[in-house]
Amino acid sequence: MPTGIILAVGNNHLITTDTGNAIARRLRVFETALVSNSRIPLLSRVSCNTWNGPLSLELSGIFHWVLDCNFADVENYMVRTYGYVPSFKDSFSLILSNINSVYK
Repeated sequence: MPTGIILAVGNNHLITTDTGNAIARRLRVFETALVSNSRIPLLSRVSCNTWNGPLSLELSGIFHWVLDCNFADVENYMVRTYGYVPSFKDSFSLILSNINSVYK
């Protein structure tokens, strides 16, 4: 059976008419309190091996951090997000109310 992760990034909460709750069970939302009005790219690809932007200087450290994570930590972040990262649990009921009309 194929496995994988779909990453959707947006400025608004996801809204769907899924009444089976399949999306809500699999959804992980990473909200931010800080929103910038400027639209300066943090990372842009210049060529096959070259990236520009403020975040480009941090890529090596980010990749090393990800690759050094043990499997149990990665699994907990992805599968048990709201238990492993309690701050994300605070917004989960709001997210459910937007996703599934059963919760409204």
